[in-house]
Amino acid sequence: MRGGTCAGSFARTSAGAGAEVPGRTLEKACTNGSEKIRKATIDLVRENNRALILRALRRGGAQSRTALGRVTGLSPAAVSGITSAMLEEGLLVQADAQSGPAKGRGRPQVKLSLNPLHGSVVAVMIAVNRIRLKLIDYAGEERAESQVDVAALELQRGDFIRTIGDAVFTLLEESPLPAGPLSRIEISVQGITDGAGAKILWSPVLRAREIDLGRRFSRRFGVPVSVMNDCAAMTEALQWIDPPRYRERFAAVLIGYGVGMGLFIDGAPFVGLRDSAVEFGHMNHVPEGALCRCGRRGCVEAYAADYAIWRRARGLDAAKLVAPPPVEEMARIEELARAGDEGARAAYREAGCAIGFGLGRLFALIGPVPVAFTGSGTRAIDLLEEGLRDGFEQSLVEDLRGELVFETLGDEATLVFKGLAMAALNRLDTEDVAALQVST
Repeated sequence: MRGGTCAGSFARTSAGAGAEVPGRTLEKACTNGSEKIRKATIDLVRENNRALILRALRRGGAQSRTALGRVTGLSPAAVSGITSAMLEEGLLVQADAQSGPAKGRGRPQVKLSLNPLHGSVVAVMIAVNRIRLKLIDYAGEERAESQVDVAALELQRGDFIRTIGDAVFTLLEESPLPAGPLSRIEISVQGITDGAGAKILWSPVLRAREIDLGRRFSRRFGVPVSVMNDCAAMTEALQWIDPPRYRERFAAVLIGYGVGMGLFIDGAPFVGLRDSAVEFGHMNHVPEGALCRCGRRGCVEAYAADYAIWRRARGLDAAKLVAPPPVEEMARIEELARAGDEGARAAYREAGCAIGFGLGRLFALIGPVPVAFTGSGTRAIDLLEEGLRDGFEQSLVEDLRGELVFETLGDEATLVFKGLAMAALNRLDTEDVAALQVST
């Protein structure tokens, strides 16, 4: 096909005047097809440009049209046309003119920003004996937060679902600041979620399994609902917080009450076909080894989580589970280890070694990636590091090792909420772009 017509049209016929000859009919069909392709291409370019502007405003805050052009590489005409449409749709608002004289001729530059009242999202973090919630506006700013202390392991499925649903309802009703209509709910949990991001399949902090929060809450609140592993939420946060370091391929490792990992591959969070995958804490480290919370033996977590370190430092039976140790108890063990107590130091070295072996296996599969450690366990990273590096080196042949580059980020809740917020808002942006295609 060339120039929108088909080569090899049918030969002339003796059809009467005004009749549609076969050759012309084929040419018309092919021309219409090329017009559809051309329109689809134009729509795709427009959607991509619109997404670029939304992403630039999410990352950089209020900006002038000129600045948006520099950041996105779009022409002034394209930026002007797209932002004008977004202003009419209510996605953007116009800020006051910049203070000071205009540079050159014309009016002062006017900044555009995301309209905080265009919509809102609720982020829910399910943690050990606690549910934390935040209401976030379309511009990414927190409008309200709340917390519910609950012994989730003691709750039946229905009671657990009602507890979260009521907490979301209360947060929306009692928010001191307006945040626009609720547009989406994003939920994180320790454990395994399904590949579709709707169900909690298993979590060590919950009694029930196969909990379909997506369907139940979508029905109750009338908005889309997504569920993700808490470490996956951390990777979403990292690629927004520090894009030069965390861009295409990296890992976020949670150490503390449990051990988990989120993995970013080829610029996107890695998930399995059926579930959230990346169950780093429940990879086997020692066959038939110490008992893990999941019920199996020898997992990485059974040597590296708080309860495992406590169990080892106190000389408790590795075949029996213990309750999560109090913060004060873990601080005491850290203190003993730094003072030279052999049992405490051995516990931390063993924990670091388990994590190092796990990272070595990961690197053998995908190659070296930057690693961010987060969680309460990072307070003792100096005690873990010797075993961590030793386990890493033992797990790989020298030619495959690469460099183990990591940093510690401490508080996991900050990362989880940032990741939940950005995941939800990005989904809204995608839906806005998709809605544009449908309307045109």
